[in-house]
Amino acid sequence: MMRTLEEYMALSYQMVIVEDPDEGGYVGYFPELPGCITTGETVEETVSNMKDAKKAWLEAAIEDGFSISEPSGADFLKRLANCELIAAQSKACNAVQRT
Repeated sequence: MMRTLEEYMALSYQMVIVEDPDEGGYVGYFPELPGCITTGETVEETVSNMKDAKKAWLEAAIEDGFSISEPSGADFLKRLANCELIAAQSKACNAVQRT
């Protein structure tokens, strides 16, 4: 049985944010939601945009009857629940967050 939009929105999908060296700003995507990608000028703006992109992606997937993956790696990510950013040694900012 397919979940409702609200149920899917409540699930914690991995969020990845990387600096865009070509265009500037940041690119954010959800590895478990293929094609769910957005950008922002700052990490904070990208996180906000990702929440909107996640909702739009889920709405379209539900409407089209597309199979939606459940989040994976919950045990590992529970240990990172309070960690919003993991900084790489390079200038790139790799953010891992659950939303």
